[in-house]
Amino acid sequence: MDHDHHDHDHDHDHDHEHDHEHPSVEHEAEVDQVGSRITMKIMISAEEASSNIDEVSKIFRERAKMQGFRRGKAPINMIRQRYRDEIRENVLDQLIPLHIGNEIKARGLKPIHNPMLEDVNFEPGQPLTFTAKFDVQPEVEVAGYKNLTASKTVRLVQDKAVDSAVSNMREQAAKLESVEDGGILAGDYAIVKIALFPRDGKGKKLAEEERFVHVGEERSIPSLNTQLEELKKGDTRKFVTKLGESYPNDLLAD
Repeated sequence: MDHDHHDHDHDHDHDHEHDHEHPSVEHEAEVDQVGSRITMKIMISAEEASSNIDEVSKIFRERAKMQGFRRGKAPINMIRQRYRDEIRENVLDQLIPLHIGNEIKARGLKPIHNPMLEDVNFEPGQPLTFTAKFDVQPEVEVAGYKNLTASKTVRLVQDKAVDSAVSNMREQAAKLESVEDGGILAGDYAIVKIALFPRDGKGKKLAEEERFVHVGEERSIPSLNTQLEELKKGDTRKFVTKLGESYPNDLLAD
């Protein structure tokens, strides 16, 4: 039986990504410098990590649809289990850049590239620990420089390079916020229920799955991004597309 062509129903909720002013936060840090290489070992308290997990979990509960429960009424433990990986990733994306940035600012350091992360340990109820390594501008002492002449080369930085750097900084400090009004935009995150049916409409439903989607990224379902944009909370849309061999087998499994 050929199932290359399918209709898709999409029922979704979504969150926009926003920048935030973070309150003053504390952590324990051990900082070593060898030459221009900085090594930071940071420990964020279990209380702060747990508080962040609670905050993100509540946002997921408001948006998620779980069988047997009204929206926003599912037990928080079920939400944490169902969206464990997504919640963990969101918490790490918020806390790690925030605490590295605070430590860099407090010490007046000037990194010349983004920190490299190692040994990230994060378990519920435990402190979040990680190691960040990066290089800083070396301090150079120059003697006998008087009466010397030199030429200066001016390098022009294009606006798009500046915009890209600013965008990266904003993404590192961003967090999820639930959105009650307005349609989905590129860059939003959405909880989407995907149902697959034969194109002729005569067969039974082939599969159904709820997914956490970053709208705008490449998806395995062709045209999914286009179909999601501008949809609002609770909307449903049907469309026909052809699934390639790369489409995940777990959704098509009986």
